[in-house]
Amino acid sequence: MDTGVALDHPNLVANILPRNEEDWDFDPDDDDIPEDAGHNTFHGTHVAGIAGAVDSPEGIIGVAPNCKIMPLRVKLKAGRNANRVDAINYVIEIAKQHPELHYVINCSWVTNGYDTAIFRAITRAIENNILVIFAAGNDDWDMDNDKPRYPGVHSEVIAVAGLDSKNHKVGSSNYGTQIDICAPGENIWSTNKPTPENNDYYRFDTGTSMAAPHVAGVAALVWSVNPQLTNHQVRHILEESCDEVDTANPDFSNKLGKGRINALKAIHLAKQI
Repeated sequence: MDTGVALDHPNLVANILPRNEEDWDFDPDDDDIPEDAGHNTFHGTHVAGIAGAVDSPEGIIGVAPNCKIMPLRVKLKAGRNANRVDAINYVIEIAKQHPELHYVINCSWVTNGYDTAIFRAITRAIENNILVIFAAGNDDWDMDNDKPRYPGVHSEVIAVAGLDSKNHKVGSSNYGTQIDICAPGENIWSTNKPTPENNDYYRFDTGTSMAAPHVAGVAALVWSVNPQLTNHQVRHILEESCDEVDTANPDFSNKLGKGRINALKAIHLAKQI
């Protein structure tokens, strides 16, 4: 649920679900094609690749390369929250129609404040066995003392902070007791939407936007190896299989959640339940 996805990207196209006649573009100012646009025209494509790019010798491999991507395009601007609510509600209805499948909503974005309609939509999603993951935001705020970043601070969602390759908090990543999990979020190589000015199919980027889809991908792996799990059980597995990072971050002790995700540990734990 982002700015869209480059639908013909060679590292993504095989995993993008067919839309048929469905309108997956919830941006009220645009057409019904959920193609990546806005926010430098690559944000949603980069996020989607981290979570679910197919295994490609010429590109990358996503965390969950055999899971499917449903690109729901939304307008990520202040005061445009209604389209985000509509997108969440759409997933809820699809999930009701396909109880044999499992849905993970990755939201690599924040809002300027609390929004009742978004919170209610998130709550309904959780009640319908959907897992909802949010980026913590990139303000370097202590959300306990500075300012909370919604919707990530809601206990119903999994709030994700960013780490570098040495398990240190990324300088821009928010932190606080509302954080649930950390994931890689610095200099992440993933898919990019080419433009006439920039024909690169891949790029680096940094932020909690990149950390969140790592968690979404591991959640998809967990559900893949044990489809009988509920969303609450998947969340528990993600959190309990984390590697501790407080030692590497003494200034942020108890403010980086359960630690850094560990896909292998999570899969092993899922197989034991």
